Amino acid sequence: MNGRSVAAVAVAGAVAVSLWLPGADAIYVLTVLAVAAVIAVGPSVGHGPDRLGLSLQIGVMALGALIGTLRREPVLGIGLCALVTLSGLVSSLIDSTTVAEVGFRFVLPAAIGFAVGACMR
Repeated sequence: MNGRSVAAVAVAGAVAVSLWLPGADAIYVLTVLAVAAVIAVGPSVGHGPDRLGLSLQIGVMALGALIGTLRREPVLGIGLCALVTLSGLVSSLIDSTTVAEVGFRFVLPAAIGFAVGACMR
C-alpha cells in the first residue's frame, strides 16, 4: 500500500467517524482534517520566512484564533482552509506561485488560527 492509499483510507476513516459523533464533536474532527489537508498540500518554496515573516505569521495566527473564539463558527474555518488548499492547487494550473505563496504564508496561519479558535470551548 503506497502513501496516497494510506492517506485516502485515513481521510475516509475520519469522515466516517465524524458521521457517528455528536454534531459539535464531528465538526471538531472535520476541522482537524481540514487543517491537516491544507498543511499536506503546502507548496514547495525555495526558502522559509525570515524572522519578521515568521513573527508576522505567528501574529496572524493568534489574531485568527482570537477572532475564531469570538465568532465560534468552525465551518467557516473549514471553508478558509479549503480556500488555502485550492490556492495551492491553482498554482500548478496557472503556472504561478504568487497566489500560493500569499495564501500559504499569510492566509494559512489565519485560517488555522480561526479554525482552532472556533473549536475551543
